[in-house]
Amino acid sequence: MYDEKQRLQVHFTNLGKSLSAVKTHIAAVILVFVLGMVAGIVSPTRAEEMVVAAFAELVGKLGELSTLELMLAIFLRNAAAVGLTLLLGTLFMIFPLIAAYVNGMLVGYVVFLSPGDIWKLVPHGIFELPAVFIGWGLGLWCGLWIFHAPRWQTLKDRFRRAGLIYVLFLLPLLVVAAIIEGGLASLLLRAR
Repeated sequence: MYDEKQRLQVHFTNLGKSLSAVKTHIAAVILVFVLGMVAGIVSPTRAEEMVVAAFAELVGKLGELSTLELMLAIFLRNAAAVGLTLLLGTLFMIFPLIAAYVNGMLVGYVVFLSPGDIWKLVPHGIFELPAVFIGWGLGLWCGLWIFHAPRWQTLKDRFRRAGLIYVLFLLPLLVVAAIIEGGLASLLLRAR
């Protein structure tokens, strides 16, 4: 039993070290996200087409789900998005930056439409946004393997560490986010 406890401690210590190694990359994607937000606020017409199409499709699909199905759908969508960004970031390091900018632009457009309702984004920001930012940062960090020798060993090490963070830290955050968002979205959709 003691060996299992030690192993668990080592995993969480390594998790903390890995997150610490990625903090600059997380800061970079947050900066790109903020730049996207500014672009969405300053130039809303470009974001408008994306938002209208995305929300119309999403509300149509989610409006027919039970609360539990809605929570599961939100979790699966977020887990797939973060996982895909992490994976594609490993192959194409620019992908997490593009995802951060586009998502920032969409949030900026929503803020542009209704600046007084910005507080409604808080439930999304408590758990989901940190998980997404960390996922994007991990994708960027993994994608930079190409600049560090020995390249293949760096790629394997970073991808393994990012996978552990994804499973042990990001997925639990996304579960909590889905419960909160699914409950709130269900209430809002039913109130219509």
